[in-house]
Amino acid sequence: MVQKYMGEQGTYYRRHYCTIAICCPSRVSLLTGKHAHNTNVTDVSPPYGGYPKFISQGLNDEYLPVWLQEAGYNTYYTGKLMNAHSTSNYDNPFPKGWTAHDFLIDPGTYKYWNATFQRNTSPPTSFPNEYNTDLVADRALAFLTDAHAASRPFFLGIAPIGPHADTLYAAGASTPVFTIPKPATRHASAFPNASVPRSPNFNPAAPSLANWIAALPPLNASETAFADAWFRARLQALQAVDELVGRVVERLEELGLGDETFVFYTSDNGFHVGQHRLQPGKSCPVEEDVNVPFFVRAYGNNTYKALRIVGDSYSFFYTVAKQNGDQENAM
Repeated sequence: MVQKYMGEQGTYYRRHYCTIAICCPSRVSLLTGKHAHNTNVTDVSPPYGGYPKFISQGLNDEYLPVWLQEAGYNTYYTGKLMNAHSTSNYDNPFPKGWTAHDFLIDPGTYKYWNATFQRNTSPPTSFPNEYNTDLVADRALAFLTDAHAASRPFFLGIAPIGPHADTLYAAGASTPVFTIPKPATRHASAFPNASVPRSPNFNPAAPSLANWIAALPPLNASETAFADAWFRARLQALQAVDELVGRVVERLEELGLGDETFVFYTSDNGFHVGQHRLQPGKSCPVEEDVNVPFFVRAYGNNTYKALRIVGDSYSFFYTVAKQNGDQENAM
């Protein structure tokens, strides 16, 4: 569906980058238009990152939804906002600027089959045996209906976790262990023979980078098999995300909003799976981690284009601000 609705009917920016390849700092930059060294949110957890750091830096008063509301927009959000936004701090304080929200919050953010959501001012609720991405999709469609009924300009942020790793908490542990992504049941048998593309960067015979990466040994057979299994699991988990995109675009069309709405598809960071001899992960200054997808479906322009113009995650912020008439923050 991404290919059908965003690729074939939109613009694909091949050289789009995040300047910090880790989720929370990158998300805060997306929402503020500032690099991580300016937000000072530089990690996923306190004391250097996460929702508490976002609050202590005063950013809850100065970010995209606040400015969009000042410009006359209704604002909605569902899915993951940022790390360390949890059952213990979701209301201390609430994130500002949202007309309505239904956030994924810790410790259930990355649980594919037992997600925890927090809606508006209601207490958190968990959903065992329901698939995380499908729950996000259902909430996104409901918010689209609400936005249409309100007859005002709107912004809707949709942030499913797929294909992030799942989390496993040992008894009494406060820090999770990240495990292989989990697909929806309907996708569990997809791509049975998929493997990581054997590009020149995959498990190279000679070190491909400097510093500590140059000292990594080649991946052995079991490590290569693990990388392939992780790659397959990511593909499987992405299928529900792909369906989400299709459902959102189709709902926009049903509501008569398809020709009035910009749709953006991107990610907060990339991911390496065996490239440069690295085990599955992110946070490294390599192409696989910093080059992220960026598609734009713009009303009145449904012809596919692929551009090699270099852009970054902060371009998203300024594009949204400019399109919505927020000239002060678009500069």
